[in-house]
Amino acid sequence: MGVRLPIDPRVGLLSAEARAHLAAKACLRQFLGCCAATLLETEFRRHQIDYVAAILLPKIQKAQ
Repeated sequence: MGVRLPIDPRVGLLSAEARAHLAAKACLRQFLGCCAATLLETEFRRHQIDYVAAILLPKIQKAQ
């Protein structure tokens, strides 16, 4: 029961790092809500978002 990402045909064209970053952002949006995640994304640099999402992802998956 992982986080569901919207199917986007462009994702196949992205690098593994870019796909992981998109997944991290999707996790934050699901966990925090869209507005809070957008604010968080504005505040932190890309690697910090990925780090925060890596901490939250197991919690999100457990909650589902």
